[in-house]
Amino acid sequence: MTAFIHLSSRVTILCLRF
Repeated sequence: MTAFIHLSSRVTILCLRF
């Protein structure tokens, strides 16, 4: 579960970058 949250956070950061 922790890995999923970490991945989701990374995706959110990438989306915010764009």
